Amino acid sequence: MIKELFIGKPVHWFLVMLLVPAGYTGGSYVFHVTNFVSWASLLFITTFMLIIALWLSSSSQDRITRDPISDESETGLREYAD
Repeated sequence: MIKELFIGKPVHWFLVMLLVPAGYTGGSYVFHVTNFVSWASLLFITTFMLIIALWLSSSSQDRITRDPISDESETGLREYAD
């Protein structure tokens, strides 16, 4: 049941749980106003590192959506594209 609700690896959810308090702390101490350059740099670096960590820990066979992704030949969108 819980695996159907939280799709993805537990390490991915752990990384997101680390990111949320960091963002909340930055907002509550008004870093985005008082220290904008530091805040923006930290935000970009953290986001980049999170994307790289997710990319390296994922494989092409991992399930990424609840519903299956249909092939474009099945949906018939190609005939309306031209």
